[in-house]
Amino acid sequence: MLVGFSHHHDNPGTTGQARADDYRALSDYMDSPWVVKVIGGARVCVNREPVPEILYGRAEVLRRQIAALPFQRKYRFGLLSFEESDIDVVAFNSGDPRRRREVDLALALFVEALWPGVPADARPMPYVTTHTHTGRLEINLAHPRAVHVNGRAFSHNPDPPTRQGEPSEYWRSFRDLLNLTFGWADPEDPARRLNFARPDWEAKLLAEGERAGLTAVPDRRDQALYAVWDAVQAGEVFSREDVLAVLDGHLAPAGWRVLSTTDKTVTIGAPGAPPKQRLRLKGRYFAADFDGRPENPDPEAVLREKARRLAELETAPARFQAAWEKRAAYNRERYGRGGWPEPAWSMETWLGLDRTAAPALIPRQHHLMALSPPTPKKDDEPDDTFTLGFALPRPDGPDRADAPGPDRGTHPPTGSGRTPEPLLGRTDRSAGGDERSRRYQLDQLER
Repeated sequence: MLVGFSHHHDNPGTTGQARADDYRALSDYMDSPWVVKVIGGARVCVNREPVPEILYGRAEVLRRQIAALPFQRKYRFGLLSFEESDIDVVAFNSGDPRRRREVDLALALFVEALWPGVPADARPMPYVTTHTHTGRLEINLAHPRAVHVNGRAFSHNPDPPTRQGEPSEYWRSFRDLLNLTFGWADPEDPARRLNFARPDWEAKLLAEGERAGLTAVPDRRDQALYAVWDAVQAGEVFSREDVLAVLDGHLAPAGWRVLSTTDKTVTIGAPGAPPKQRLRLKGRYFAADFDGRPENPDPEAVLREKARRLAELETAPARFQAAWEKRAAYNRERYGRGGWPEPAWSMETWLGLDRTAAPALIPRQHHLMALSPPTPKKDDEPDDTFTLGFALPRPDGPDRADAPGPDRGTHPPTGSGRTPEPLLGRTDRSAGGDERSRRYQLDQLER
């Protein structure tokens, strides 16, 4: 499982006083049955089947809260992205109790991590939805970038910037805690280390394009990756210094070069280019300890590294507890001015919650599955398909020639002897009605 935050914080088209409708694109991205994406210059309509599920909150409340803020940076958008092996999306959508409860507990921890030490009445309402159309679970959470104290809104950023874009230790410990607790896939598992790693947003677009049948066109990042790949496969690279030399030689004709490095990344771009026009290259080939081997080191080295990583995962509860307490103390001092009570939440409380209980925050099953296209039926199955947008069936009655209308008379008075048509959800006691038809209607409405 991965956790991350979007860099978007406001509607770039908003000028003057913001309106709630200005943020409809944000909520539509989260809960719309389809969305248009630009992939490789082509506009692609992505149908989400199953449709997104609303786990918590309301879209219109989110939009109103965001529009009311006077800040330039009005909201944050967070994401929990799961591997297919973490959560079976078919079972999750169908209401599997164990999987629903695990996600319920993860969301509860996510909310506490967003507002450590902040009382519930000072927090804005988040809006939480799912995407499962790709075959794996994604949980989207958007919330106003604020806390409310005595009727005033104060700016609050749950994911402040870090040095040189390094992962936040706070959110890293949060991610490690969830993966350790529920046995979900660890993105830092040495066995999962990739030679090249794309940004999550770019990998998602490429996957959407592949599902849409589009052929990817190599961009500047791809060309840089290919140059390093070819040099490694040809045996021309024996260290990271050699990788940097290959990149500089490849980028020079375009006026680009290597701008900076960290232990795990290499940043390329034109000299003096702003951050948005730079590219950060990640993966084993760009790490400081790269030794030129085309594939992963020998299995024994991988096992030693895996043991080290497992030992680090075991420290996740202590690391998150310490980081949470530090942020909670800061928030209570900054926003509460010492007047807020001690937080009622604690790590021990969360770890001690019953994992077999019913979900407390999210629905017990996907409550919008009726809006998804029906699963193909076998020949011997009864046809009970519910089609959105059509009137529910009911028995036809005789034409009411005397009903009010342009060329009609008045309604017959009560007691005229006419049997009214049965109404949905109401028993026709005078004539008994078609009980089977009424049951069918109620069954369809319940679906």
